[in-house]
Amino acid sequence: LEAIGYFGNSPYRIFFLAGWHALDMSPEFWAIFISGFSALGAFLFGLDIGYIAPIIECASFKRDVVHLEDWSDPNSRIPDATSGFIVGIFSIGCILTSFPPVSGYFLEQWGRR
Repeated sequence: LEAIGYFGNSPYRIFFLAGWHALDMSPEFWAIFISGFSALGAFLFGLDIGYIAPIIECASFKRDVVHLEDWSDPNSRIPDATSGFIVGIFSIGCILTSFPPVSGYFLEQWGRR
């Protein structure tokens, strides 16, 4: 699926640029398709957020980023406010870099050449 548009007589038509074929879809199928696509995005965003939990508990993260004095103690904890700030900044970074102008800038400036 390379492009979605309103072609032909039906507003529920998906247009494939590669083969110039159009496929009519019912409104019910279109609603299911959009719901599934949105749910997949929410699942992947939740998966990304789930990666931060083991990182926050990692001893090297506690030592290098949070600068805890007792970082090698397995019972040492990052304060709740600091942990919430780290997760919040991570989430804001995910949201900001999902926009093409922002991600495009970083890819152009810092990407491989």
